[in-house]
Amino acid sequence: KYLKFVSPEGGERVMVHHLLTHTSGLPNILKEAMNDAAAIARLGFPLPAQRVTRDYVPAIAKMTLEDKPGKVFLYGNTGFVMLGLIIEEVCGESYETYLAREVLEPAGMTHSAFMCRDEVHPNVSVGYKRREKPTDPWRSDIYFATVGPHSGMYTTSEDLLVYLRRLISFELLPENVTRQFMDLKVREDEIMA
Repeated sequence: KYLKFVSPEGGERVMVHHLLTHTSGLPNILKEAMNDAAAIARLGFPLPAQRVTRDYVPAIAKMTLEDKPGKVFLYGNTGFVMLGLIIEEVCGESYETYLAREVLEPAGMTHSAFMCRDEVHPNVSVGYKRREKPTDPWRSDIYFATVGPHSGMYTTSEDLLVYLRRLISFELLPENVTRQFMDLKVREDEIMA
């Protein structure tokens, strides 16, 4: 309904619930990207082109179901990338901008943000690669730099505690929504890949 570039396969419909519970039947979009990125990093070549959520659209558009939606639990990033794309489609802004305004700010999470992992940010401790030339930007020593609903958010233990306290006291969401969010959706012993 929300992602026009995805067409139902054989009448099968992947629902938001399937994306949230890792039961979409779709493969993990990042499996190959991670393998490629690791190989690329070892060889010293540039990072993959996927930097923001929209960069995954061509890959998702080509995906085919591996299982019937709702049949098998398979942890992966595909569902969360697609959920982020849905938020972007419905809200007309980037996932990161929406989440900062609608979740991080109301929750009081002042030390949380989305960051490309290969960029330098103040107050973030990481290892850095040697620069080829003095004019080259510093880059962190990490091989996967994507920012989106599946990756790239950093927080502090204090901000995480603030979030959890506000979540369980129903300050962020109504009680019924919070309880639905917290309830077990998929039992590992019932459906497991």
